[in-house]
Amino acid sequence: MNKKDPLKSNMIYICVFIFLTLSSSRDFSLGLNETFTLKLKFDIPEYTPTTFGNLLIQIIYWAIQVGPRILTPLYKSLVSIISNITPYVKDLTKESSECILGLVKKFANINFLKESENNSSIGELDDDGTNSSKRNSKNED
Repeated sequence: MNKKDPLKSNMIYICVFIFLTLSSSRDFSLGLNETFTLKLKFDIPEYTPTTFGNLLIQIIYWAIQVGPRILTPLYKSLVSIISNITPYVKDLTKESSECILGLVKKFANINFLKESENNSSIGELDDDGTNSSKRNSKNED
């Protein structure tokens, strides 16, 4: 995807904002605990069964890590989605946990923080998501 193909980039922006709006709903976030068993043609690890919540976290991670630079303005929204849904995701998989920790590592990088004043707020949202997932795992023990 590049700037020469505005249709694809606009579609991604619209999808992100739809997910951001939906993720603020408790009912939507709880619904992400349903089992997902279909095969996807993405560069994410294939394993089944998983939940929609785990899948969403991994796709967001993939979009941030591998996605084009044009998605940079969406980082805060993407991390907000994770921060909104993690309090309600019951069975966070190892892969999804590693994705969240990978995002913490990326957004805590000093070079990333120096790029823009707003980048520190992304790290704060990512910390909220990490803390929520820790609370969930402690409650299950």
